[in-house]
Amino acid sequence: MRFIQLDAEQRQQLDLTYKTSPDHRERQRAQGLLLSDRRWKLAQIADLFAVDRDTVSEWFDRWQNQQSLRDAARSGRPAVLSPEEKKA
Repeated sequence: MRFIQLDAEQRQQLDLTYKTSPDHRERQRAQGLLLSDRRWKLAQIADLFAVDRDTVSEWFDRWQNQQSLRDAARSGRPAVLSPEEKKA
């Protein structure tokens, strides 16, 4: 079994992320880490969010290695519209 141990500062940071982040995935990951700190099993968290256990394990790895919940930068086609054009 694998659990994430959080100190008070990390718990506060994740709780703030969970409540205020505009990114749904980031909020989901923060909640998953908070649940792990409360001794929820990896499989329970995966079931709750309807994701694979490996996905939750990757959230834990990213948190332990980088203290980050954000998606990694992705390659792809550059944007066609400029920010000003998008607003219009």
